Amino acid sequence: MTTELLTNRYNQTTATHIQPNGCSISTPVYCCPTADQTKQLLNAFREVVRQQRMEMGFTQEHSSIGVKVTTATPAPMTEAERELGMTEEALRYALFQRRGTPERLIIKLQQITGVELISREAIVSTLCAWLDSLGMTDENKRPKTTNKTSKRTKKTTTASASTTGDEG
Repeated sequence: MTTELLTNRYNQTTATHIQPNGCSISTPVYCCPTADQTKQLLNAFREVVRQQRMEMGFTQEHSSIGVKVTTATPAPMTEAERELGMTEEALRYALFQRRGTPERLIIKLQQITGVELISREAIVSTLCAWLDSLGMTDENKRPKTTNKTSKRTKKTTTASASTTGDEG
């Protein structure tokens, strides 16, 4: 079975697949890093951006003695910011203001910074555990159902039969 994901109008691959029968399946995955992990990602991103700006020849002038008047020059957009699609300020908001971060952002940050929080195996394991909990243990089988009567139901049935005088 081949699975082709859809591409949206911005030419980005989405986590949605349309099956041959027309039903679509989407798989959003959200990650909730700890506060320390979030800080680690943000600081690593800041460091990558700082290094790239230094390589570009951009420096912020700071004067500790006297007053120095300079025209403010906005920092140039770095390759890391372009690749991520946001600045440090936007990233800080995305990481700290949400209850869960989309996997795409975490994976892109891992690629840029080298800080690894999640792995393919962890995502696959989580999705498989979720499907198993729903009773979908094999893609070719329907979830198992049972027609067996539970022990509790049998006891209730036996007890109600003896109280109605149905003894044989």
